[in-house]
Amino acid sequence: MTKLNPAGTALIYSSYMGSSNDESACGIALDAAGDIYVTGWTNSKRFPVTTGVLQTDLTGVQNIFVAEIKTQ
Repeated sequence: MTKLNPAGTALIYSSYMGSSNDESACGIALDAAGDIYVTGWTNSKRFPVTTGVLQTDLTGVQNIFVAEIKTQ
């Protein structure tokens, strides 16, 4: 995820999300505060998660994810 200034000449922020196997982002949206929401799937046993998530480990062949990325 990358945000450029309105002229496209300067980087505001940039980040990536993923791990050691396959992941695919299938949808992306912004809320009113500018935070990013990404949906997709992974088959990685090392997909990054934070404390308090619903499921911390891969179960089955693939899992879906919904991630919130705070930009502020």
